[in-house]
Amino acid sequence: MVEAAKRARQINTYTQQLEDNQFEFFGPLVDSEVGEKSLGIALREIAEDKLEVIPGDVARARRAEAEEARRAAEADMFSDISLDSPVSLEGGETPTSLDDIQF
Repeated sequence: MVEAAKRARQINTYTQQLEDNQFEFFGPLVDSEVGEKSLGIALREIAEDKLEVIPGDVARARRAEAEEARRAAEADMFSDISLDSPVSLEGGETPTSLDDIQF
């Protein structure tokens, strides 16, 4: 029942995040009816073996690995671009100030 309550909170958070266009949790993994309670949805997900219930220490380790991978990807994203030297534009000109850039 504890797992169902946690999953119900995740479903509620997912529903709220839809309005903000940020997705941290997955939506319902089973078909749901309009107005159906999130706890009922979570219980059906568990009954239909749609969820893998794992111990808290395993979940924390997985979350830490994912966060480390995200940070590494962010650090690597612009590693090939030097932020200390001026950017060369078309024609080989290098702007020296914002006034030189034409939009």
